[in-house]
Amino acid sequence: MRLRRALWFLLIGLCLTGPAHAEIRRYGVLIGNARGLPDETELLYTMADVRKLESILLAVGQFQPTDLVILANQSESSVSDALLQVNRRIAAQMQGPEDQALLLVYYSGHADQNALHLGAGRLPLTRLRELVKKCPATVRILILDACRSGAMTQVKGFKKGPAFPVQIHDRLSGEGLIVITSSAVNEDSHESDFLKGSFFTHHLSSGLLGAADVSGDGRVSLAEAYRYAYERTIASTSRTLSGIQHPTYHFDLRGKDDLILTDLQAHSGQRARLWLPAGGNYLFMRGRDGGGLVAEALAEQPRLVTLPAGRYFVRHRAADHLREGVVTMRPGSEQKLDLHSLTRVPYEQMVRKGLGERRLAHGPVAIFVARAPIVAGLSWQPMGGIGYAWHLPWFSVSSRLLAGGSSGENLYLELSQREVLAEVFCYRSFDWTWLTASVGIDLGLSYLHQSFQTTGMAPDNDSLAFLAGIQAELVAHLAGRISLHLEAAGLVYFFPEQRASGETQNASPFVPRLGLGLGYQF
Repeated sequence: MRLRRALWFLLIGLCLTGPAHAEIRRYGVLIGNARGLPDETELLYTMADVRKLESILLAVGQFQPTDLVILANQSESSVSDALLQVNRRIAAQMQGPEDQALLLVYYSGHADQNALHLGAGRLPLTRLRELVKKCPATVRILILDACRSGAMTQVKGFKKGPAFPVQIHDRLSGEGLIVITSSAVNEDSHESDFLKGSFFTHHLSSGLLGAADVSGDGRVSLAEAYRYAYERTIASTSRTLSGIQHPTYHFDLRGKDDLILTDLQAHSGQRARLWLPAGGNYLFMRGRDGGGLVAEALAEQPRLVTLPAGRYFVRHRAADHLREGVVTMRPGSEQKLDLHSLTRVPYEQMVRKGLGERRLAHGPVAIFVARAPIVAGLSWQPMGGIGYAWHLPWFSVSSRLLAGGSSGENLYLELSQREVLAEVFCYRSFDWTWLTASVGIDLGLSYLHQSFQTTGMAPDNDSLAFLAGIQAELVAHLAGRISLHLEAAGLVYFFPEQRASGETQNASPFVPRLGLGLGYQF
């Protein structure tokens, strides 16, 4: 009875505990080298790319600090030795059939079709691939963010295209080697001053932080990360003078499930999670507008991103508008971004900041002005009309057609004046959140008709006047696409003036003018 009871409890215990499950240990070697061969320009952001990827792997990539090796501006021999040492560590760990290990090797720096440029030294791509391939880790991932690094994927055939079906999950069944490069064999890879890093690593990092999570399960697989980096790198570099980068891949892998690179639900007291509404592109800058760019996310569907806790300036770009504002993320929190809490940016400001695909914003303006008299004895003249403004990245142009009239009298006659004015205002604008100040040059051509009532003969007079001056404008952006315009100008009219003696002389009075308008943006 005692033996039967003991066996029964043992069976229950085995059912509850289940089979033993080996932990997957993850190793990384992250290499940054700013200095290439003597004729190559020193790179600015290689170590920034390395540190960015390091922080992501530690926070949500299930890597331990003791298993990450960081190499900054090291020689060919130092890089080779570091890879051999990591290989030996992994071999010592892989003692049983249940032991699993992953190796990720990342390089940011100069290269050509044949070798990495590590200062004056060169590490042949064939040697690098051999060091990674011979590692006893279950799965090995090699990521090269370097010029012409696509040659690495040509070792067994070059593939240039969208995401690949990498499929391995908790247990890294089988063996595999994955090579991902930032550019094709005949292409350069580019850094960006705005991104403070390379295009490819920026998008790869953003994808690992959640932007690539197409499935919405809170985890980013290798396939999802590559697909996102591929598409966003092509989109970003298509607008550069240097031309498009096409990330490439080569894989030799067996398995059935996805390899998860980052887990966005991983607990970290120093990070926070933010849900992004579907639609548009999100940029996260540290602290303020113009601060360091931390991450980017293209959200075709709701996205969960994880970021270090802190204060961020968020810019959301949709197809037809842009919003921006400050979001504070508390340690360990999870929240949803409220787009209505962000300030909507007018179209013309988007163009001037280069924040959209459009290079031109435009719209009509209804305007009312009052100007000082150009002839002594007349009253201030009201004028009304319409205009149309075109906003380009570096300057704006507004054309107008105005009409109005004034009258006056003295001891001898009564004078009525009618004016039709066509003018062009070329100006430079300075933007704040909801306010824009502009200053520029105003040029115009005016048709003046004067009629007199007097006891003697005084025929009507028609003349053309040329005007030039300086104008300042203050624009308040109201709800939607409507804006309120307040302007002040100092103009000089040049026109022929007939004196009482019958002589004609050129007049050039200085004429101040004030205006109020209502605009709309398409």
